[in-house]
Amino acid sequence: MNINTYYSHQSDITNKSQKEENVQTKETSGKEGFDAVQNKEKTRYESFLSNVNMPTHEKVAFAKALNEMDEKESSVTLMSVMAPSSMDATPESEFFSYDEIMKRIDNILNPAVGGTPDSELQWTLTLFKELFDKNFNEISEQNEQNRSLKDRETQLAKAKLLTEESV
Repeated sequence: MNINTYYSHQSDITNKSQKEENVQTKETSGKEGFDAVQNKEKTRYESFLSNVNMPTHEKVAFAKALNEMDEKESSVTLMSVMAPSSMDATPESEFFSYDEIMKRIDNILNPAVGGTPDSELQWTLTLFKELFDKNFNEISEQNEQNRSLKDRETQLAKAKLLTEESV
């Protein structure tokens, strides 16, 4: 075995052991793999949105809508919707309610000055608007159901307490 063959053989052994190590790592993390992917998706925009002055329901719906889009579409959406309204504005200083977000999208899609946005931008923002609206409505409906269940549980607890006191 000459020197070149020796080093080549050692390199193959090293690569093989690294591949085996990677396989073992993937197998051990396989149990957590699905959860890790889901958590990554949940937090993909969390760090950015944590600095935005936006109610919780809107943040969740916004992040969910962005996660349903591909990277390019979500980046275009973020740059378009979160663009500062003035030179000294920051995401922390502006309030992004549901109505404000929808107004910004409508202003981009239908500019007051005239003209129309690029067809790709128009398609992307229309998609985001639909996803955001759908997710926001689902979250609002779910919160309303949770509130109703909580109210019902409170009423049942009060009724149970009243019947125990009367006995």
